[in-house]
Amino acid sequence: MEYLPQPPTKKMYLANIAGKMNDDEFLRDMNVLVKPGIEFNIGEAYEKVKDEILEKL
Repeated sequence: MEYLPQPPTKKMYLANIAGKMNDDEFLRDMNVLVKPGIEFNIGEAYEKVKDEILEKL
């Protein structure tokens, strides 16, 4: 990860997380973090976080 002298902008942050949603390695890593037996849809979670939090940055 590169050092940025200023915090990322909303546009930069949204582009970064959108890229992660297209990264198979990132998606596999996220599934490992979820407790077995817990139903989790990363696509739905991403949309909810994006709409309810990130868009308000």
